[in-house]
Amino acid sequence: MRVLSRSAATLVAACLSAAGAALAAPVPPQTTGNGQAATTPPPTAAANAYLDAVRRGDLPAIEQAIAGGVDVDTPFRYDRRALSFAADRGQADVVRLLLAKGAKVDLEDTYYHQTALGWASSPAQTRKPEHAQVVKLLLEKGAKGVDRALAAAIDEDDVPMLQVVLDIGHLPASLLSESLASAKKDNKTSAVAALEKAGVSMPVVATLTPAQLARCVGTYKSEAGGSVTITVKDGVASATFGGPPITLSPRSETLFAAEGRPGTTATFAFVGETATTVTAVSPFGGTTVFTRVSQP
Repeated sequence: MRVLSRSAATLVAACLSAAGAALAAPVPPQTTGNGQAATTPPPTAAANAYLDAVRRGDLPAIEQAIAGGVDVDTPFRYDRRALSFAADRGQADVVRLLLAKGAKVDLEDTYYHQTALGWASSPAQTRKPEHAQVVKLLLEKGAKGVDRALAAAIDEDDVPMLQVVLDIGHLPASLLSESLASAKKDNKTSAVAALEKAGVSMPVVATLTPAQLARCVGTYKSEAGGSVTITVKDGVASATFGGPPITLSPRSETLFAAEGRPGTTATFAFVGETATTVTAVSPFGGTTVFTRVSQP
């Protein structure tokens, strides 16, 4: 499992801010690593005019371009679409129009692998109140990635966006509880108040004995070659995936939550008194099973 920082959305936002302008410009045809033309053809003059209209927020020009035959989901550099540019800019009226014209909400670019919801919740452009409206429009259309939108709203202490996510997201109670714990740890006071007002409660931490914790200690490897080492020091379990140790907070004898990483869990399976596998789950990295290869 690839373990991310407290919020993958924050890391993405920093990267997007550094390179968002480069992605926004029309460019000559892309090439592959061997110099051959990429499969995505360069946009036509009409398509570039359409994108310019999107950037300006010119609704009549956008409608005219689409009526004239420009595909609402025309791919631009790195397969970015007009919807993602509008979402990044917080252009709620443009987003509303593009969705009405049939724009697909979950298309990703091929560079950052971000959807329109990712660009709206962690914009490269200046963050503004309208971004919460865009997130609402996208979620109402069934956009995926609400967990990232939740993380981004909390990281930015963006209460209007957080409220949108809470109202529409249908998120698991466990993820909300872990998010509240992380928000408190990071002193996101406005987000904490909004979560508590919505009825979110702190996760229940299980009390385990030293012997129960010791059963988990060891090194585990996945079929893909990744590894994780579980250690216990001063009564606290940690997992190391190659980077800094991640504190594991027990939720039961077998289930642990990764502190500061809402939605990331480690579940141990035992034979007798020894853990044989640990299943790591991340909302961003999927599920990976690690099998014990060494004792402590």
